[in-house]
Amino acid sequence: EDGMEHSKVEADFYIDKPPTPEFIPNPTGVDKETQLEEYDLFDYDLEVEPMLEVIVGKTLEQARMEVIEDYEKKELDKHVEEYQLVREAELMEVQRLEAARVRRELEEKRRTKQQVTSKSQKSLGHKKVVSRLLAKKFLRSMKPTTLKILEDQGILRNPRDQAFQGDFVQYM
Repeated sequence: EDGMEHSKVEADFYIDKPPTPEFIPNPTGVDKETQLEEYDLFDYDLEVEPMLEVIVGKTLEQARMEVIEDYEKKELDKHVEEYQLVREAELMEVQRLEAARVRRELEEKRRTKQQVTSKSQKSLGHKKVVSRLLAKKFLRSMKPTTLKILEDQGILRNPRDQAFQGDFVQYM
């Protein structure tokens, strides 16, 4: 068989022990009882439904207010953007008008200066013409030989002749 002898194996003597009782401490204080009837407890459906309606109503109202605020914020942002575009366009128009005014002023100053210059040149030209006419009139009244006489006397000399004679005479 399994190689053990049955005569040498003994069974242990086992006595069943009763289960340990649960510990219950001695009560302190006085026990009281309350009797509840079926109608003493609240009816869940009847009493919770109004509270749920209030909570759901408040939640929906708050969500509705948030949606309205978001819509108003988007509209306000849209109006601000439109205002900025109009403002920038007006600013560009003001800058363009200011630049045109500055160009007109510069052109006006340039033309005024040009007119003054033109008048002074005309006046100078007129003075030259008058001076020439007076000189010719004066010279007509002089004898034709007066210049020749002054040259012969040495009062009027040609500057080239003087330089030539001065250089030439020194070397001789």
